[in-house]
Amino acid sequence: MQLRSSSRLLLISIVILVYLVVGKFALMLASLHASASPVWPCAGIALGAILVLGYRVWPAIFVGAFLVNVTNAGDVATSLAIATGNTLEALAAAWLVIQHHHQSVTWCHKPCPRWLCRLDTLRRDLADLVAGRCNR
Repeated sequence: MQLRSSSRLLLISIVILVYLVVGKFALMLASLHASASPVWPCAGIALGAILVLGYRVWPAIFVGAFLVNVTNAGDVATSLAIATGNTLEALAAAWLVIQHHHQSVTWCHKPCPRWLCRLDTLRRDLADLVAGRCNR
C-alpha cells in the first residue's frame, strides 16, 4: 500500500493522537508512581498499528510514547529512554508475530491485501490471548 506523503503524515498523526490519549487515560490508573500503570493498552495499540499499517509507523509510536511520558513525569532523558523501549518492544513483537505466522499454518492463503492478512493475524492473536486468560 503506497501512500502519498500527506496521507502518511495524517496516518502518523492519528497514531500519535490515539497513543497519547490512551496513554494519558492509562496513567490515571497509576497508584504507586505517576509513571507506573497496572495496565498499558498502548502496547497493544502500537503492536496493532505496526501489524496493520507496517513498520513505517514506528516514529508515531516513539513520538506518542515520548509525549505521554514527558507530559507526565517531565524528565526528557527518562522519557526518551521509555519511548525507545516502547518502540523497540512494539517492533520486536510485530516481527515475532509476523515470523511466527509465516512459518505456521497458511493463515491467509488466498490472494488478499497485506493489511487484511495482518489484521487477521492480530485478531487471531487477541483471540488466543483472551481464550488463554478466560480458561484459567
